[in-house]
Amino acid sequence: MKKFNKNKLKPALLMVLFSIAIFMVLIGAASQFTEMEKLKTQLASIGAEMWVGLLFLGLVNFFFRGYRWHFLANTLNLNIPFKKMALYYACGFALVTTPGKIGTALRMWLIKKHHNIDLAKTAPIMLMDQLTDLIALMLFALIGLFAFKYIGISLFLAGGFLCGVILLLYKPKLILFILDKMSSLLNKPKFFESLKDIIITTKALLSPYVFSTTTLFAGIGWAASIYSFYILIQHLGGEINLLTATFIYTSAIILGTLSMMPGGLGTGEVIMVGLLIGVGVPNDVAIISTAVIRLVTLWFAVVIGFIFLPFGLKTAKKIT
Repeated sequence: MKKFNKNKLKPALLMVLFSIAIFMVLIGAASQFTEMEKLKTQLASIGAEMWVGLLFLGLVNFFFRGYRWHFLANTLNLNIPFKKMALYYACGFALVTTPGKIGTALRMWLIKKHHNIDLAKTAPIMLMDQLTDLIALMLFALIGLFAFKYIGISLFLAGGFLCGVILLLYKPKLILFILDKMSSLLNKPKFFESLKDIIITTKALLSPYVFSTTTLFAGIGWAASIYSFYILIQHLGGEINLLTATFIYTSAIILGTLSMMPGGLGTGEVIMVGLLIGVGVPNDVAIISTAVIRLVTLWFAVVIGFIFLPFGLKTAKKIT
């Protein structure tokens, strides 16, 4: 994750505009594989009620995953009011399509500016945010595998994945030992001491109660997005069950994230369309459902971010 400062804001905002252009180009390219009239018909079939429902489910996602930051901050005794944390979290959405996790860095920068809390104390919140998102998505993806009748593989992967997480959480000494060795090998003691401080602080967030609660928040948030994806496809006439929709959506998000593209942009859309077509969903339904679900999740978040960003920066400027 890149360290944020105000000098990076302008190029980051330009990157957001560039990301919008990429998204439009991708959807335009995908539309070449079906008739334009079919796409227009499918898009027109999404009425106001459906749009409101999809946006509401998007807000459910944002609320629970955002509340997780407030919960973690309280666990670390950082004493940040909920309204303030909600503002910082919303501001970060503005830069979610930029590389280097600049959106997350912006949230941490705002916390530092408003509350004078160092990165070492807020970095564990970021780590738990990413970790619990990944765990929730992985578990949903593994559950979704049941739709493809890979029950044995699903159980094996789920068991191995959870055992690995438990080992990581309950053996922090192993991580600290590895960091000590890497510090000696690379001769960068200051850098690795900072990492060790973050790991030690993160330990306070790894209790069974805190970890399970934050994962639950992530799970509820992602479940809302999965359900919106499912009802959208059903509305457009795609014959797909909830388990299949769960696997496709979570796989696209996970692989998009692992591609290191900001917001999974490009990779996520290609995977989502490809998997939908692969399970028999018509091309026009696959393309429109992918475009719309990204609009009401990723791009809806960006809009929210741009709405709240001026307020976050204005109050930070007053403090400066």
